[in-house]
Amino acid sequence: MRPWLKIVFITLGAMVVVYGAYLLSGRPAIPLPAYHMQVDSTNQLYPIVKATESGEVKLTLVTSGRIVASADGKELANIRYTPTTLQNALDVVSPFMPPLDPESSLGKLTNTLPFTRKVPMFLVEALYHVVRFQFSVIVSAN
Repeated sequence: MRPWLKIVFITLGAMVVVYGAYLLSGRPAIPLPAYHMQVDSTNQLYPIVKATESGEVKLTLVTSGRIVASADGKELANIRYTPTTLQNALDVVSPFMPPLDPESSLGKLTNTLPFTRKVPMFLVEALYHVVRFQFSVIVSAN
């Protein structure tokens, strides 16, 4: 057998073993480092953060279908979703969203390659069904 083929089979085998262990452990969400964001009084999130009295709000998205907003250890919001309900919500909101700036990188990409508009939903479905991650954003008011 050729050496490069052995490497491919060994790599695939290792991936199957690791994913099998992940499945057997119950597919827990893999936490990623939190992103810290400072907002000033001109930001739309400022009044929301200041209303919590802690000056800090933590938004957590778990790709297994949950979004949680919390402050001072208290849960402010808990939203459950599936890829279908998320797509329905995006369809309802999309007419009210401002158009993409055609000069931005994302605007140029979607104008050049229209199929890229569907890529985020493919990613959402993959993360929902295959591997789960936990993204956190900590919003602090100055």
